[in-house]
Amino acid sequence: MSDSATEHLDSIRTSLVQRVLRVFALVGVFAWLPSVWVSLAAGMRLIAGFDTLVYLAVIALAVRPTAPTWLRGTVLVGVCHAIGLVMLLALGPFAIGLLWLMAAAILSAALLGRRATVLSLGVDVAILALASGVFEEEADPFAPLSSGAWGAFVANAVLLGTVCSTVVASAIGSLLTALERQRRALDELRTEADARRAAEEALRHAQRIEVIGLLAGGIAHDFNNLLLPIRVLTPGIRAALAPGSEAQEDVAIVDLAARKAEALAARLMELARRRDARVEEPVPLAPLVAEVCDLAGHSLPAGIPLDFRIAADAVVQGDRTELGQVLVNLVTNAGHAMRSRRGAVRVVLDRSEDGRAARLAVQDDGCGMDPGTVARMVEPFFTTKPPGEGTGLGMAMVDGIVRAHGGRLHVQSELGVGSTIVVELPILAGAG
Repeated sequence: MSDSATEHLDSIRTSLVQRVLRVFALVGVFAWLPSVWVSLAAGMRLIAGFDTLVYLAVIALAVRPTAPTWLRGTVLVGVCHAIGLVMLLALGPFAIGLLWLMAAAILSAALLGRRATVLSLGVDVAILALASGVFEEEADPFAPLSSGAWGAFVANAVLLGTVCSTVVASAIGSLLTALERQRRALDELRTEADARRAAEEALRHAQRIEVIGLLAGGIAHDFNNLLLPIRVLTPGIRAALAPGSEAQEDVAIVDLAARKAEALAARLMELARRRDARVEEPVPLAPLVAEVCDLAGHSLPAGIPLDFRIAADAVVQGDRTELGQVLVNLVTNAGHAMRSRRGAVRVVLDRSEDGRAARLAVQDDGCGMDPGTVARMVEPFFTTKPPGEGTGLGMAMVDGIVRAHGGRLHVQSELGVGSTIVVELPILAGAG
């Protein structure tokens, strides 16, 4: 039984105990007054005192709902046993005492559970055995049963109580089963709804990326056409001007700006180009990581070391240049995040726990990112860098390259602590 079903059952039992106690307290007065009156008239003061004590105990429990449910239920069952015993001894086996004993077993099943029900039935048997011994010793005409008849009476009484208790216990078990099934069905519906929302959001995101990529490709193509005259004419203009003149330096600046614009257009075209199932050649990652880290370490801001560790080599299928570009972008971003902080950039090449994927992790001690930034970090043209320092295409290209190679990105980041970006790529089958 699940914790939620157990809690629900406890709440049901608590409510049931309170209701039974209130019924005992309100309706019990109509049984208590005549009982005390008859007992006092017959000189049975002990029974009158017992009835009063029991009734006061029930009232005390009814007005104090803070008492534990198991305690209140146990007192109720004990009251039924006690009243049944007194009734059997005072009025004989054909009086109301037997009904009180059955009520004790039924209340045990409803309020306390199976173990308490078995114990309650055992107490019923003991009470009936005690009553049978008393009646056999007394030559009372009100109890003319023989030993064999008393045995049959006890057996039938226990059978009746067991049947009633079993019915109640089975009803409670069926209720719990139905509640558990309903809870599981609700959990499945919630899971399906969450999965559907996530799939719809992923589809919308993919559609936005595709539209942006197509738009970027068109813009880059037109941009290249506009840059073509500048790139073609500036070398000739520069050569025609006097060497070292101010005009030649101005043309050189124009040529440099055109080259940068051309590079930006090339990145836009790369972003827009479809990369479905890009497979080119087996690429060992260990020498690639070592080579890129040796080069990228010199591009980091002064005072920021680049540490790399190759815990396990792996061979993947893909484009070596693109995979190197992924690592260069990640290391560059890590260094940018640490420009005003102390620490190091760490690169680790390892394998996943099941050995099926290579894991390339880039970790920094930089400023970190909030969840909103992490959610948007691979969107084209989204950047946290100041104007003029970033185009917002680096992480979009990283994500596109990784996906084209059948891999995925994992990002862990905390503001003020740093970020860890893990590239997971499938290892080439048969490559070890």
